[in-house]
Amino acid sequence: MVVTFKKHPRNVLNNEGTAPPSLLTTLEERIGLLRATGISRVEVLEFTPQMASLTAMDFLRKELHPRGVRGLLMGFNHRFGSDRVKPFEELCREAATIGITIKRAAQLEGEEQVSSTLIREAVASGQINKACYLLGHPYVLTGKVEHGHQIGRTIGFPTANVVPPANKLLPADGVYFGKAVLHEPIPAIINIGTRPTVEQSGKRTVEAHLLDFHADLYGQELTLTLEHRHRAEKAFPRIEDLRAQLQADAEDCKTYFSTPR
Repeated sequence: MVVTFKKHPRNVLNNEGTAPPSLLTTLEERIGLLRATGISRVEVLEFTPQMASLTAMDFLRKELHPRGVRGLLMGFNHRFGSDRVKPFEELCREAATIGITIKRAAQLEGEEQVSSTLIREAVASGQINKACYLLGHPYVLTGKVEHGHQIGRTIGFPTANVVPPANKLLPADGVYFGKAVLHEPIPAIINIGTRPTVEQSGKRTVEAHLLDFHADLYGQELTLTLEHRHRAEKAFPRIEDLRAQLQADAEDCKTYFSTPR
């Protein structure tokens, strides 16, 4: 079983006066990724000021023990509860009195300490390959497919205009290779940015061209996995130049996914 929170705790505890960070995964994406690992049960808790005031032992007694928890695996540097400064060994002794064994996970080996902050920095700067390595899986974007200007359709590259939640962290502007998760994963070219060749509003969008795919996706929820940043977004002087670049991108995308890694 995995226990997670419906919202980021900083939506409730904003002691530093800063906004909560953009999400690496929405709740739905998080549950999907957890279930894909073989986890059979995901418990989603509503983090409230009352829950935030609980000590670690109160949290164990009131939230975890009633859910059948008898063993708890914590991150190597994780603390929880309003008394999170309590030594780990002391918490383990107290938890044992109610039949819960606590273990601490080992730190991952490597030059950098893996953390959500490090992953956010990699995503925000467009280092999607690094972000995927740190996550252990491709970066996921999920959103509803909405109608766009349909300019891509007129030049032979129809795109799905995917609108993720406003609090989802978007990678830096650029062209990415990834896959659209349908009945089977379909290679896709994913453009994140302001579409400077055809748009002047400056609004950031997520558009995906699915290779060799022609079905209508409007109105559906579409999940994209981003695996590789191919190039920066750029403005082209003519629409024909954009078409030529997209054709080259499509060939490069096919090569990327057909090359063993």
